[in-house]
Formats: sequence, structure tokens, C-alpha cells
Amino acid sequence: MAWQTLYEEVEFLTLHPEVGLAISDTNTPVPGYLFGEINAITYVDYGNNCKPLVNFLISRLEANTPLVSAKVLKLLLYLVTNGHAEMVEEVKFHEVALKEALGFYGPPDDLHGKTFYENIRKMAKEILEYVFSEDKRTQENILPPAPSELTGYGSSASSKNLQGFGFSVKTQSKLTLFPFFYKPLK
Repeated sequence: MAWQTLYEEVEFLTLHPEVGLAISDTNTPVPGYLFGEINAITYVDYGNNCKPLVNFLISRLEANTPLVSAKVLKLLLYLVTNGHAEMVEEVKFHEVALKEALGFYGPPDDLHGKTFYENIRKMAKEILEYVFSEDKRTQENILPPAPSELTGYGSSASSKNLQGFGFSVKTQSKLTLFPFFYKPLK
């Protein structure tokens, strides 16, 4: 069983190395562009990547390293609020690990003191409150964003009509040929 879990984590990291980069065990903060890239993973294949992503992040959360735990919780909070709706459902399955993060403590750090651990507990609490709240918007995150309307020089397209050179939405009562070049005789 442990080999299977290790294999799945390695396979996930080879497919999505940006996740490993985001939660590295360093003092550097998570680069902002990685939040968007990892969020895009949740929408690929209609949310089917949410389960392996959450499983990987929760396994890193249980490693009990404060730097990684803070980065994982920050990333999870972002993904739950901005990612595919399936993220919320997958995080609900890992309620126990998040409740354990509520009790995260350790010796005071020389630089951060106890505020580092307080932030970890605060983020875990925010995730749990958001995941189990009833008033969150879920239907909007299920579908990917709608494709933008086609626009271009002199025309706009939609499923109902085409406007542009030579076509007008206005209906004309009679047909006139060459209105700009033809002048009626008097």
C-alpha cells in the first residue's frame, strides 16, 4: 500500500512539477503565477485531476514540517475558493487531516515566533469553514468559463446572427441595389 501511494505521488509530480515547486521546503514564498497554473489543473478533464491533487497536498500536510504545511494550506485555501467545485468535495474527504492541522504547534521560531503556527491553524480553520459552509457558490465552478464572443474588424459573430459587411440585422421593406452608386433619375 505504501509503495502504491509513493508511486502515485511520483507519477503526479512528473505530470505536474509546478505543484512540487510551489510547496518546496524553503523560506521563499510561493510564486504568484503558480497559483494560477495549479488552479488550471483543477479544470482539466472536468475536475478529474482534483482528487490526485488533493491527495498529494494532504500527504504533504501530514509531513508535519511547518514551512510545507503553511504553503499547502495556503494553496488549498486558494484552490478551494477559486478552483473547480470538485476541489471542495475532495477536501471534505480529508476533514481529519485538516482538523489535525488545527492543533499544529511547535517550538517558537527565532524569526516568526508563534505567529507562524497561529497562521497555520487559522488557514486550516478557514478551509474547514469554507468547505462545510452552505452559502458558498458551487454551481458556478462546475463548468469552465464560457468561450468569449468572436469579434473582429467590421463584424461580430454569435449563434443567432452575423453582422458585418454586407449583412445587417435591420430588415428592409424593399431591396435596393447599389444604394451608394445609383441615383434615381428625375
